[in-house]
Amino acid sequence: MGLCRRYPHLRATVYDLPPIAEQARAKAEALGLADRISAQGGDFLVDTEFPAGHDVILLSMILHDWDEQTSREILRKCWAALPSGGAP
Repeated sequence: MGLCRRYPHLRATVYDLPPIAEQARAKAEALGLADRISAQGGDFLVDTEFPAGHDVILLSMILHDWDEQTSREILRKCWAALPSGGAP
């Protein structure tokens, strides 16, 4: 949300467990950012794919919690969700 406050052209989707996604919706609304920040409930360990249609995926405080195999699977899902031909 801080990035969206700093960069007015930015749009974001918070993808997190449903209760956290609901909190994110409420916070975006309180900050007056609900028109640019959406929230989608999910579980990155269970869901077979991540929400598509984004240019960047920011993982905050995620990969350090998991073993290498799980982290690689999370990154694979990120890669699959991003459009091809992106910047290296």
